[in-house]
Amino acid sequence: MADYVPTDWVDFATPVNAANLDKMEAGIDTAHQEIDALDGRLDTVEGKPSLPTVVDGQWVKGAGGVPVWSPIAQADVTGLVSALGAKESLSNKGIANGYAPLGADVKVPLANLPAISGGGSDLSYEGEHVPASAHQDGDIIIKDGMAFIAVRDTTQNPDPALWGAVGIPDPTPPPFETQGELAYNETPADVPLTATSEATAHIVGTASAVTLDGATPIIIEFYSSLVGAGPNAGNATALWLYDGATSLGRIGYVSTPAAANLYTPVRVSRRLTPSAGVHNYTIRASITGGTGGIVASGVGGTGVPVPAFIRISLAQPVLFSPPPGAVIPVTYGITLPTSPTDGQEAILVDNLTAPTYQWRFRRNAGASGAYKWEFIGGAPYAPAQAASVAIAASGWTAVGSAFVIPRTGEYLAAVNGYMSGGTVGSAAVAKAGDEAAKTVMQFWVGGGSGQPWLSGQSPFVYTAGDSVQLRVASSVALNLTRGAITLTPLRVA
Repeated sequence: MADYVPTDWVDFATPVNAANLDKMEAGIDTAHQEIDALDGRLDTVEGKPSLPTVVDGQWVKGAGGVPVWSPIAQADVTGLVSALGAKESLSNKGIANGYAPLGADVKVPLANLPAISGGGSDLSYEGEHVPASAHQDGDIIIKDGMAFIAVRDTTQNPDPALWGAVGIPDPTPPPFETQGELAYNETPADVPLTATSEATAHIVGTASAVTLDGATPIIIEFYSSLVGAGPNAGNATALWLYDGATSLGRIGYVSTPAAANLYTPVRVSRRLTPSAGVHNYTIRASITGGTGGIVASGVGGTGVPVPAFIRISLAQPVLFSPPPGAVIPVTYGITLPTSPTDGQEAILVDNLTAPTYQWRFRRNAGASGAYKWEFIGGAPYAPAQAASVAIAASGWTAVGSAFVIPRTGEYLAAVNGYMSGGTVGSAAVAKAGDEAAKTVMQFWVGGGSGQPWLSGQSPFVYTAGDSVQLRVASSVALNLTRGAITLTPLRVA
């Protein structure tokens, strides 16, 4: 069909005649025919797809190029099969290799929890009256606000000797009550002494400030490898203990013999219970006259004195975060545990109500030899000093009371006393025990009234049951005033 060409009508110019009107009729007829043809095509498959009868609950999908009604399958949804395969089945709840259910409190019931690690299976709470029952290694019992864990199978109920308290280490620094050594400070160099009175005494040791509670006893110690008043016959060096500007008294005194010099190592200490608050302890020194007095100190090494020091420690047993294997709370008794573990700690005393010593030990299973309990804290055994005792010119004279060794092992024995009388050049010997091998020190007596304060110490091996006592022998008769022996364990069986 030729394209319809419209007539360009111009007012009052284009004639209205039969030819033009026929042309319009012909164009309209042609359009009508084309519309009828389009309607016919829409009535066929080409214009309107033919669908099968609708089936409720199904959807149409292609099958071999033909639309069909079909049920919805999991595979028809992308990723649904793998997602459903990864879900946990309800049938697996509460069975072996399944998963634990939740109770009404949204927590896993106790029946679905595994046994406690270490072999035990009990996690229970006991009141004031704990029923007798068998406990396995690893069982945990909560009693009186404390959790205990059995460290071996037992029929006994919670007891610190058999059970260890369960705790969580505190990341914050502990208060002073849980520390052993409160302060330790060294003197950097020798301190020459020229002051001749307590009021002008030189400071020879300064401890860091300590804060105390008014009820805790402490021990203040001072040591110097050499103290003397110089080549001044009859002079003396005095050591004074101060708290701030307040004198607590003379803590040591070294007297120079007549017509002789005396330089001696000094280690002095005092036990006291300070008032609550901050304390600043110092050791001061003065001489009675002359020149050349000294309190020696150095950095150590060949030919150089070791540092003089002042130390402040707790006088009572202490607690701290234990190493692996240690048992908490630490046992306290007149004997050490019979079946200890490596790292276990224990406090040994001679009396549970009025002990004369309190020694803390730690078990070191890797230590060579039989002495595996190592001393880690406590004050030495220090009996009262004896009054003036006459030392005969022959044989051994016992001074003070005897001490019975509680455990075989190594001990540090120290003796001290103030000697007077005798003649210049005479010799005297002090020992700790009955054996000659336990000689602590041998010294020469200067004679006259200005005799030295004697102090010496040595390590020895003692056997449990040994009776240790200060014994002194001299080539001439003399007197020993304030004679005493102190014992500190180093390691025991």
